[in-house]
Amino acid sequence: MSSSLDHLKTDWTIKSLPQQCTEMTKEIDDKPVKELCGIFPWLVERVVGSLDGSIVGWSLSSLQAHSSDYSNVLEFLRPSGPMLKLVYKLQAEEYNFEIQVASLPDRVRISIQEGVISNSRIFLNKLHSQNQRLSLNAFEYFMFYFASSVITQRDHPSGHQTSISNSVYFALVDAYLIHFLPTEGSPHSDVKGTLTSHIPRSSRYSETNKGLLKRQCPVNAETTNQGIWRSGTMLQIFLEIWLPHFPLETHQKLNEVSVITEEHMLVVRLLVKHMHALSGNTKLDQTDILPSATSETYLSEDLKRVVTSEYVQRLYLLLLHCFKQWPMETSFRAVLETWLIYIQPWRYQKHVHSESKEKWASFIQENILMYTKLFSCFLKRFAHVDLVNIDNATMVFRMAKVFAQPNLPELIENGERLLLHQGPLFPPTLMASQVQPTEIAALPLPKTHINNKNLQMFGVEMRAEVLKLVQRLMQAQQTAKTMLDQPGNVSVGQFLCSWMRLIPKTNSESGRNDMTKSDMKTVELLKKAVEHLNHVFNLNTGHLSQMMMNMGSVEESKQLPDCIQSETGLILTDLGRMQIINGLRRFDIEYQGDPQLQPVRSYENAVLVQLMFWIATLINNRLEGHMNDLCSQHNLLGRLGQHYLITSTVKGRFPKSTVTQQSQEDYHLRPRLSLRTFSSYRTLLILLLLYSLGSLFSISPLLSTCLILMVSFLYGLCMTVYVGK
Repeated sequence: MSSSLDHLKTDWTIKSLPQQCTEMTKEIDDKPVKELCGIFPWLVERVVGSLDGSIVGWSLSSLQAHSSDYSNVLEFLRPSGPMLKLVYKLQAEEYNFEIQVASLPDRVRISIQEGVISNSRIFLNKLHSQNQRLSLNAFEYFMFYFASSVITQRDHPSGHQTSISNSVYFALVDAYLIHFLPTEGSPHSDVKGTLTSHIPRSSRYSETNKGLLKRQCPVNAETTNQGIWRSGTMLQIFLEIWLPHFPLETHQKLNEVSVITEEHMLVVRLLVKHMHALSGNTKLDQTDILPSATSETYLSEDLKRVVTSEYVQRLYLLLLHCFKQWPMETSFRAVLETWLIYIQPWRYQKHVHSESKEKWASFIQENILMYTKLFSCFLKRFAHVDLVNIDNATMVFRMAKVFAQPNLPELIENGERLLLHQGPLFPPTLMASQVQPTEIAALPLPKTHINNKNLQMFGVEMRAEVLKLVQRLMQAQQTAKTMLDQPGNVSVGQFLCSWMRLIPKTNSESGRNDMTKSDMKTVELLKKAVEHLNHVFNLNTGHLSQMMMNMGSVEESKQLPDCIQSETGLILTDLGRMQIINGLRRFDIEYQGDPQLQPVRSYENAVLVQLMFWIATLINNRLEGHMNDLCSQHNLLGRLGQHYLITSTVKGRFPKSTVTQQSQEDYHLRPRLSLRTFSSYRTLLILLLLYSLGSLFSISPLLSTCLILMVSFLYGLCMTVYVGK
């Protein structure tokens, strides 16, 4: 290896990212391939990151568009950039690079060890020494590392909000898909002249019919053929890394060691969009693919087989796993949108023909589990979330809006009914055109859901689950409306001092307006979601009206949790428990014992509570007879005694219990003096302010005390006269 390359590796860490890009571009342009071969594995790790995550590289998923380094990295790694030029140089000379299986991401490593991945086209004849190492050419090696980085890299700069959809990694995935899997024309290479590479011999002359090119192609089509080979290779690597083909049980076991992240689902979503756009161009111009008159459209047919036998079924199992195992967080939106994108291929295909209705009917029938089974999983998942949360309300609205599209419910129902009567479910396909069963490596989806008539999407059980969801949507809608009517919270300082108008309100009006707008949007989203579900399932309008009335009665009764009246009292239903857990409903808990003995409140001093109770008890024991005589009088003085001796504050506070009612009334209606108010911080603060105000006017503490007692007596006298009238 040349000293210049050694120097590059030595000074790599101290140079800025633009300097690294500039120097490496110069080395790629000037140095011979033999010297570049020795540095290639090191360069891939320093740029993309290592497979075990120990080396972050340039942290592509964290490098945001607003960063100053964004354009430099994008230019270096774009399909016709310096990095891919180096890849094409090494591929032309047929250099191979090894990867130790033990260093692979957990999902890929376990799939190799269990033999799941060994029959994959990309790994055919690439595993050596009893599957301990993997030998790949330069293009395969780079794409393998690139696809793995979104799974292995977790090092985001602390204190910075990152979004992969706004990162250089997401932009590169989009660029690679457009370049190597174009929706118009054919895949091609931007590299001309001496950089024109050759398809590796192992892939170019495959005798086992496992490669994308099944037989030798004309010499004058070699440049195009390499583009076709790269297209299939990149797609296969993306499938193996992002959509590992495991049974659902294996997915659940792997979740313990390799959690599927939001970033992972976002790149899968991008892949799904592109595959829909690609499938819309079912016939490519043969002259664009191979200029030979005797050639065939290898790209179209072979990609069709790859997608048919692998892509859809991998995606289905991944989505099914995520629906069941994803945490109850708003990040589930990434999974939801991936699902909704797949079941709407018509949104991403430019060429819509007159036979589109039959085309989509065929697509829905062949992908029926994507609609029905995952819809059932959605209902089960959203039976346990807070629908007042605007993010959750948005997700329910998005789902309902998609399924309420014209003719879609009828097409789903017809497809489900057709499969019930015709027998086995064929493997789902992405392409509109039919593929012969003999050409498909059949990996059938589970048919239990379709064969069980009770679990049909429009069956009795499913409709019952939808009604439960609609009921919860209505309850959440009423709760959001109530939140609109509630005033903003008042701070502790405002509560203590508002009576004197000493401090103005400090609630942020802008914050309150934002909350109001959010609540209004939540109400609208929930309302529209109910309307869409009513359209899809043709719900009974009378039943919905009754549910709305019930919701109104619940609102009028202070929104108590959903309960069932029994002989022993109220019993919480499952819905009521969920309402309490999510904060949608609550019981009004009120202390109903002796006011003197209630627990110490947060606004009280515990020592003063005990002291005031001891003093009051001492006075009550000594003057009990006099208090009874005073309160028994039927004149103004008697009513004044009742006002101050708290008998009016305990009447009607206790439930009518046949066992304890009499004893409670006999005890609590006795006249007693209560001094507990003097243990309240609010009372102490008011007294302190009054004594301070008196000192400003040179009033002695004794005179201030007399004035306070006189004002209190006059206030009690006025209240007694007012209540009497």
